Amino acid sequence: MKRIGVTPALPSRALRGALRGLTEDDCAVLSHCATRGPLVDAMPSLRLVDLSYNSIGDEGLRGLAGLLAAAPALEKLSLYENKVSSLRPIVAALHAHGGPSLRVLNLAWNRLDNAGPLAAALAAGAAPLLANLRLDSNRLGDASAAALAAAFVKGAGAQLESLVLGTDRAGNLIGDEGLLDLVDALGRGLPCLRELGLSNNLIGDASATQLANCLSL
Repeated sequence: MKRIGVTPALPSRALRGALRGLTEDDCAVLSHCATRGPLVDAMPSLRLVDLSYNSIGDEGLRGLAGLLAAAPALEKLSLYENKVSSLRPIVAALHAHGGPSLRVLNLAWNRLDNAGPLAAALAAGAAPLLANLRLDSNRLGDASAAALAAAFVKGAGAQLESLVLGTDRAGNLIGDEGLLDLVDALGRGLPCLRELGLSNNLIGDASATQLANCLSL
């Protein structure tokens, strides 16, 4: 644990590894510590995992899947600003263990181009308490927006309060078609939504008008 610079804050039930320069190999070490090493006893009560601002890619994320599976009480997972391009390891963990306590999932500033697998997991009942989902500054297009919208209509957005697909710093590649799908979900599957971030996408005037009309209702 000292070698990779991760700080286990056990009294606060948090595992903090932001700004540590973590690599794929470090993720394998961390997963070992969590599943067969010194952190095993702490995993059932773990609430927060923050691995933001590192160099974690797909291989590293695969290594972390075991850690996620060992933390049923996990409420917040942040992989903000890493190098992840595929969500399949996280999705596999969600399918297998449900993420019953997960409320915050921050995957902003990565290299994701497909949110479909995540949407499918949410639609199947994973992370039923999810309240905050950040996917800004990725490469998600209309198909990803449509997949997320369909999942929300099926009930995956029942607790969602914040959905951020773009900010004033960076967005995605979502255009008019994707926005119209999200507008439909607003009316049918996002009863608790308080924040919708869509800045820096490819949205035109007509679909923006549709969004404004939906919000006015």
